[in-house]
Amino acid sequence: MDRYQAVLLIDQADRRNLEEGQSVRMKLEHLADQTVDGRIATISSRSLTHAPPALSNKFGGPLPTVTELSQRERLTSAAFQAAVPLDVPGNVLRTGMRGRARVIIHDRSAWDCTWSWLRATFRLRV
Repeated sequence: MDRYQAVLLIDQADRRNLEEGQSVRMKLEHLADQTVDGRIATISSRSLTHAPPALSNKFGGPLPTVTELSQRERLTSAAFQAAVPLDVPGNVLRTGMRGRARVIIHDRSAWDCTWSWLRATFRLRV
């Protein structure tokens, strides 16, 4: 059986809410009727500044980017990579697929959710 892993790009505003071992539910674009479950194995400690062109909003992807003079797509906000090993038959997956992921966060109060929303919406600096 082939071993695949999903590489998640996590916005810097959400990074501190995640840790290794948390559950993830993913929807892949070509498997819209199925949900793939996994757990975060690793999270990078360094942020990414550039995104693959396939993930850029200029090429139909979900990430907002700005094209640099070198023709590379620079992210408008920093993102971190997380790896999620997948236990899915290899004939279902292909390299380069896209999708969306939801990380299941437990132990979060209503105040934590509100504060996170306020920080993201109004860019508060404390």
